[in-house]
This record gives sequence, C-alpha cells and structure tokens, in this order.
Amino acid sequence: MRVADLKAVQSVTVNGIPQKFTRTEREICLELQFAGAKYVRELDAWTQADGKRFAFPYHAAQPELKLTTTFKLNADVRRLLQSARPKNFAEMDAKIAGWQTPEGKRNPSYSYHNFICARPSRLWLIIPFLTPTGVEATLNGEKVDPLRWDDPSSSAFADLTDRVKYNEENDITLSIKGMAPNRFMGPFLLYPEEAATDRVLRTPGQTDNPVRYTRALVPAPRPRYGKGEGPKVIEAKMMGNVTLREGAELRVKLDLPPEKIRRVMFFESGFPWMGQHGLGYSPACQCWTALVTPGNRAFIQENEYIYVWAEGTDGLRSEYYPVKVGWDFVGH
Repeated sequence: MRVADLKAVQSVTVNGIPQKFTRTEREICLELQFAGAKYVRELDAWTQADGKRFAFPYHAAQPELKLTTTFKLNADVRRLLQSARPKNFAEMDAKIAGWQTPEGKRNPSYSYHNFICARPSRLWLIIPFLTPTGVEATLNGEKVDPLRWDDPSSSAFADLTDRVKYNEENDITLSIKGMAPNRFMGPFLLYPEEAATDRVLRTPGQTDNPVRYTRALVPAPRPRYGKGEGPKVIEAKMMGNVTLREGAELRVKLDLPPEKIRRVMFFESGFPWMGQHGLGYSPACQCWTALVTPGNRAFIQENEYIYVWAEGTDGLRSEYYPVKVGWDFVGH
C-alpha cells in the first residue's frame, strides 16, 4: 500500500486482525492470507516415474510419459455439488449426459448443448492440452472410463463425482503418448465455488506454489499485417444479384500476380453460415473468382456487404475490401 507518510504507520489491521508488515521506500507491504478450509482445484504438482517433478507448461517433447499426483478433496464439496443441482435435474441430467457421448455429438442439434457447465452438480476432471494428445487416466488404481475428448478445447474430461474419495487422499495417474513440446497445460477439478470469506489469518501459513505462465507456449508467428505492405485489392465486385435460389459470381483483382498470392478470401454473415470462403484464380478472367450463394440464412441476412482480403506468399495480408451484395428476393 502506498501511503503519504511511511513513518506514521505503526500497525496494520485487516478485518480486525493485526498483520505484520514491512516498509519499502514508498510503500507498506504485507502478505495476506484468508482463513478457511482448502478447496483443491488446480492439480499442478505432477511426479514422473523417476520421482522427479514434471515442470510445465514449458517442457520438451514426450513420446511416452507417466505422471502421478495426489490430492485431498474437501468434504464440503459434496454439499456444493448438491446445492448446484438444477431444478430440472431429473428431466435434463440424463439427456445432457447422453449428448456428451460420441453418439450424441453426431447429432448437430445437440452439439451446442453438451458443455460440462450444463451439469454443474457433477465433479469434473479436465485435462487440457495445447493440441490433441493421447491420454489415459486412472483414479485410485482404477481406469477412468469413459474419459471423453472435446475437440474445440483440446481437452479430455471425465465425471469423477461418484469415483472420488471425499476428505481422503486420491491418486491420479496420467499415461500420455506423443506429446509435443509445451502441450501439457495442467489438469484441474471443476466444481461450484465455495462461499466467500472475510476472515484472515494473523500469520500466513504454508501456501501453494502454482504454475505460472510467463510467455507464450508457441513461437510468435510472423507479422500478418504491415501498413502499406502486402497485396492490395484493386477491384472487387459482384457480377449479379444473389437470389433466394441462385448465387452470383464475385470477382477480385489484385496488384500481384497469382504466383505471389497464397490465398484470397471473403467473409460474410448470413450466407451458408457465418464464416470465410476461398476464391480461385481464373486465367480466363485474369482475376480471382468465387460463387456467393444464398445459403440457409438468407432470410436473416445481417449485412449488405461481404469483405475480401488477400494474403501474399510472404504471409502479409491486405486491407479488408468491402463489396456490396445486391439481393433479388423475387428472382428465380
């Protein structure tokens, strides 16, 4: 804390509890620790087969790796899980559990409703990686099955609610194969938050040494944009109107020959889906072309413009170039 007169500070009290403090040139410093039982979430202390601690997230490639950790789960976690049970638990819990299976994920209607947060009354083990990595897990000597995989987050996850021992020691072992450098991001337990407290200790006790990320896990990419650099879109236009049944051609001319262009793209909102689409080079037209189709979102078109950009073989990108799309709602 920065104060006007350091010498005037004779004591520091936080929520009625006196605290030890030190002085620097301009500040009062103290280490504050809240009271209460410990709730384990981050699982950061992993031991290798040789007994050495596995340091992450910055690590070498691991063709095969076995890691073990031990944790004690607060007995109050049972109550936290029970209190988080939704009112429609009996109706929805089994359905959502089915949506989380590989079979359930094949149905696109359910693909947006299988998040683990949709079942807050369950205790989840999350094993995140930077990229897809093979992993198996055992809890207290028994294989964790099913251990499911979530592609968007590159994470394995499992429901441990009925497997874990509460207020007792638990052992988890991970068997990992084909892990590239800097891919292990630290497993954690996911369950509802405990109640907040304003009680503080008079003297801080032993604290954890959490893993800290101090730099990126992957090398910095080359710059993708430089003002006044990269290819330039000279002209971009639609060759006709888009109807509710038929698409229309988009033509784009650049200032560089096709051999110096890596790709030309356009993005939109409301055609087949909000996304980006590639153009191909047409020697006959001496330009880049693509068919802009109406798609199943044509009735809720959100923007009358699409936006074109190009990327050179050196990785530098152009400015976005807006192209107005004409709509013909009565065309066939």
